[in-house]
Amino acid sequence: MHGRNEYEGTGVGLAVCRRIADRHGGSISAKGKPGEGATFTVTLPLARTNHDN
Repeated sequence: MHGRNEYEGTGVGLAVCRRIADRHGGSISAKGKPGEGATFTVTLPLARTNHDN
């Protein structure tokens, strides 16, 4: 893990994004390489089905 002083933020933002995606029947994934950063992809359905909460 990296030290707290190496990067800004707490990492909570990604957890919030995942929770939103989950609640809407979507998903979130990440691809990255050390030293190059990461790309996050959030996928949400166009419409929710009746059985989703």
